[in-house]
Amino acid sequence: YRATPRERFLTPDEFRRIGDALKSFETEGKMQPSAIAAIRLLMLTGCRSDEILTLQWDDIDRAARLIRLRDSKTGPRMVPLTGPVLTVLDGIERQDGVPWVLRGAKPKTRLTCLSWHWRKVREATGLEDVRLHDCRHSYASRALALGEGLPVIGRLLGHARVGTTAKYAHLVRDAEKAAAARTGGSIAAWIMPGDAEAA
Repeated sequence: YRATPRERFLTPDEFRRIGDALKSFETEGKMQPSAIAAIRLLMLTGCRSDEILTLQWDDIDRAARLIRLRDSKTGPRMVPLTGPVLTVLDGIERQDGVPWVLRGAKPKTRLTCLSWHWRKVREATGLEDVRLHDCRHSYASRALALGEGLPVIGRLLGHARVGTTAKYAHLVRDAEKAAAARTGGSIAAWIMPGDAEAA
């Protein structure tokens, strides 16, 4: 018998709490800067941990505004290089002779693991049940909430099969319910003045 993995999605408040914790760690020098950047990049791209941890400067194509992942779980793929992602990348100090975007603690190495760093974030935010991979799920759920379709989200996440993205389909229903409530509520305000609040 195999347990079904739980899905955990961050709320806007939880995103803010994580952002505040990272900013605090950064200001107080209580976390390795490359780990802070890695967590931000994971949250802003929906990438897998290994895709971010193995990222090299040559993978970043500023002209095309793309990150070219050579060794993704599903093969090479491209990730859009958005303004917030560029801001994070611009804040990373580049070191001559080191190809890795996220340097390790030792010279000429890359950051290889975020477990310890993520545990500190969880403790600081009180989000003990949130796994690092939940940032990826949360990216997908946020995209759905903003109206993006499953095929687009699947491509953003680098899913090789459409079925992999289908696990987010229940969120589409939630988004549809919310859209129906907003739409119906706005029309009710016109056609049922005074009764709209009760609906």
